[in-house]
Amino acid sequence: MKMLINITIFVLFLTLFKVQAATPEILASSVVKCDYCSQTDIRTHARTMYLHAPIGEYNMAYLDLGRGVYSKVTVSVSSASFGGGDGWGGNSEQTTLDVMVNSNDQTSNQRLKDIKSEYNGITNVLNGGYQLDDSFAFRSVYEALLHKNAFISQIEHFVYSDGRISTKIHNAKAIAEILAGNTSISASAVVAGVAIAAINNTYVIVSFSDGTKIEVKFSIKLVNGNVELDVTGLGQARDENDELVPMSSFELRDKSFSGAYGDAFFRYIESLGTMVTISGGSGGDSKTCRAEKMDCDSEGQKCVVNYSCN
Repeated sequence: MKMLINITIFVLFLTLFKVQAATPEILASSVVKCDYCSQTDIRTHARTMYLHAPIGEYNMAYLDLGRGVYSKVTVSVSSASFGGGDGWGGNSEQTTLDVMVNSNDQTSNQRLKDIKSEYNGITNVLNGGYQLDDSFAFRSVYEALLHKNAFISQIEHFVYSDGRISTKIHNAKAIAEILAGNTSISASAVVAGVAIAAINNTYVIVSFSDGTKIEVKFSIKLVNGNVELDVTGLGQARDENDELVPMSSFELRDKSFSGAYGDAFFRYIESLGTMVTISGGSGGDSKTCRAEKMDCDSEGQKCVVNYSCN
């Protein structure tokens, strides 16, 4: 029984290690990204890549973004002493591979860590969310949902123009260019690898001036070798009471809403295929009316808005 428990613990350890040490990913020619990869991992991956390569010497760079370690890798493919071979490695018995890994360039390691730090700083800014005021084109989540493409374009530009973010993108690019100059690797590949790892699929909470909010999903895109933020989707939307905004008529079944709502809210409800009708609103000749409550039927196909006037 004790032996079985020990084996189970060992298997769990291996599983956790595999999760942490993610599969290496090729970023560009001769540049590979990995997370928490050991020199053994690097050698194994490099051997796999050049198993059938022609005889020669190949230089690669491995960027361990988990630890911030730059490794220079040299793969030498040579004729085996016992093989005739054609020199193209079509048969593994005809060539031998020797992989040298050097992870001791402390200057390059520090620069990689500095690039990572800049993009982690951008992630921190994004995680803080954005509070929009009345000067922004969209003033409620309902307006944003009614005109999704226009909202995505506006918020993408708004966030990318944030000085805190643009400064860090510029700093990371400058450091990457120094690193690339000293190591003969692509600066754009370095920043792309770090940026994607730090930012891809980050949800940013955007709050509107009326108290409503929505999740905006950001990723990274490369434009002419430069990193830019890209809105790739919208997540949950919430009203001013932090309740989820319905996304279909099914979510309106037997639903009641109380509070003051603007026209954009009712237009949004209608965009879900639900009929909105008005009840109440009687008063004198000079009156101020506002919607105070809306009740929807059991099918979510019809909602009645109650107005109060004074």
